[in-house]
Parts: sequence; C-alpha cells; structure tokens
Amino acid sequence: MAATPRAIDREVYGKLYGTDMSWKMVHPNNNVFAEYTLEQVTSYMGTKLSNLPGPSLGDANSKLRGGAVPTTGLPTDYDSRQKHGECLQGIRNQLHCGSCWAFAAAETLSDNLCITGTDGNVPLSAQDLVSCDSNDHGCQGGTLPSAWKFLSTSGIVSQSCLPYTAGNGTVDTCALGQCADDASGSYEKYKCESKSNMLGDANAIKNGVMQVGSAETGFYVYQDFLSYKSGIYKHDPSTGNNPLGGHAVRIMGWGQDPDTKEKYWTVANSWGPSWGMDGYFKISFDDKYSGFAMGGGFNCGDLKPAPPAPTPAPGPATCADILPSKQCAQFKDTCAKGIWGECKATCGCCQEFNKPAYCSKSNPVSSVSSRTFQ
Repeated sequence: MAATPRAIDREVYGKLYGTDMSWKMVHPNNNVFAEYTLEQVTSYMGTKLSNLPGPSLGDANSKLRGGAVPTTGLPTDYDSRQKHGECLQGIRNQLHCGSCWAFAAAETLSDNLCITGTDGNVPLSAQDLVSCDSNDHGCQGGTLPSAWKFLSTSGIVSQSCLPYTAGNGTVDTCALGQCADDASGSYEKYKCESKSNMLGDANAIKNGVMQVGSAETGFYVYQDFLSYKSGIYKHDPSTGNNPLGGHAVRIMGWGQDPDTKEKYWTVANSWGPSWGMDGYFKISFDDKYSGFAMGGGFNCGDLKPAPPAPTPAPGPATCADILPSKQCAQFKDTCAKGIWGECKATCGCCQEFNKPAYCSKSNPVSSVSSRTFQ
C-alpha cells in the first residue's frame, strides 16, 4: 500500500511542533490531504518549472527576494483584496488534476480584466485551458509562458460556459459550442488583448499586482507545505529536501511582519478554502528552497512604471575644513590642540586619530563650528 501524507505529516509535525517557526502547522488529523496517497498529492503539482532555476541553487536565486532589487516608491504592505475585493476571484479547488497552472492563469486574467474595466466580474474557465490549450498537457501539467500565450491569442470562455470537469483527473475533449448564442452560433471569449506581461523581478510583480490585482507565478512544493495552517511559510529542510513538484498560484499582495520584520508574499492557492488561511497563504521572501516567483510573474494589462523611490532626507552636514586645507595643514599641530577650531577635518575632529578634546564624541561637528582663536 502506498504511503499516505498522514504518515509523512505526523513525522513532519513531530519534528516541527513546538519549534520557533514563523508559521503554524495543521494537526495531521485535520490535514485535507490526510487520506490521499503520495501519488495523488504529487498529481496536484502540475506546473512545469524546467525552465526555472532549481532549488539547489539556494541563495543564488536572490533576484526576487526582498532588498535584492532596486528600491521604488511601492508600499511596504499591500493586499489587493482590500482594494479590489469586488473584482477578485475566490478560492477554487483543482481536485485530483494537475491543473494549478490553468486555475491561476484563468483567475488572474479574470481579476485583471475586471479591474482594468475591460470586462465585468466574470469567472473564467480553467477547463478551457485544460481541454483546449494544445501546447500544455491538461491534468499532466502546463507552463506559465504557454498558458499566457494561449490567453493572448485564443482566449478562454467563462466558467459558466465551460464548467470544470477535470477534477477526477480525466480531461474532456475541447468543445466550446455548448454556450453559443442560438441566433449567431458564437460565444464570447475573453482574451488578454491589451498586454500580456512577464514580470521579471519583485518590484515588477508588486507593481503589476497593485495596478491589475494579481499575478500568476510558480514555485516548488515540499511535504511540509501540505501542513501549512497560518503564518509566514518558509521550508524547513530538516523535513526533507526533495520537492514534490511545481505548483502555480496567484499573488495577491505582500507585507512585512511588524515584529520580526520578515517580508512575505500573500498568495491565493487552488486547494479549496479548507486549506491554509481560508485557501490563502503567506510565504517568506527569504525562503531560498521553494524558488517562489524565481521564474517571474504573469498578468494582463498596460502597466505604468513603478513609482520612483522618494528622495531621501538630507543627512548631517559633511565634516570639512572651514579654512583652506593648505592653511590648516600648515598649522596642524596648533590646530590639533584646539587653538584653531576652524580646521575641524584636517586636525582630526572628524576622526578618532589625534582628535582634540573639544570635539564631541557623539556629535564631532556641532561643537566646533562656532569656535575661533583661543
């Protein structure tokens, strides 16, 4: 009999329970994957990440981590659900099919089109991608670039037009005429007609999420992730370092823990609302194993550039000589004794070496500026 995640989960739970982690685990008895075989669980991981850096690269995959890209005027915390809640798709369940790539793509496009005013709040069909995108492989997985090419060229129908039927792992033949208009025989398809974006770094993803609500991305899933309940997830390699596979999700925002200052992404999953935080999770920018968003993000919309970083406030006055440097140098010995306070830099007021007694240790410049001959 194949091993069940419950047996694995109990081992993981035993290793991590009570440790100082930034995230909490669900009890093995309450894990939504408890009765699944390991083969069934891995079937959920349908995103092909072969074109992305592998998890073995570790810290070399730093391009999309906090602080690794140029600073902009983007906020420290942002959650698109608070600003665009009426447009954003809820949590769905892909069930026993590796269709995460299709769910995250369809839901992201629906979010984007609603927020940009291109279309109303229309849930789009993941089944359309699963059945009709011939460049991907249905329940056996897909890639994000080819999925977004399909959304830009062919487009997909609404969820009501083509409901999800692949939850048992069986993919129906592509057939879209079931919701055709009786008079014209046509049916509406929703495309990314403005601009399909490949968001190449953390700031680009943030900027894209702020403007059009969400972005699709991929990462590697480990066994401990199945046990996630709440908090900021970071893979613990002591629980095993072999990923179960690649998974696609929808980035909804980001933030920073007020106490630990740990930075994280806020993400919508497609494992139903009973998993995680009502179907959502947070993952640390500093998780070097999961490779989260290392392949970038994807969404639809004509994005404006990210706002520039604010101009920093002026710093303290630079320590410099008041008198010409040649004159200070000529009388350096006298100046060092505090007779010529104007030569504050040359005579050592700004340095530890040969610092005159009248120079304040806490503020080496302020006590000198008004001093003249003794």
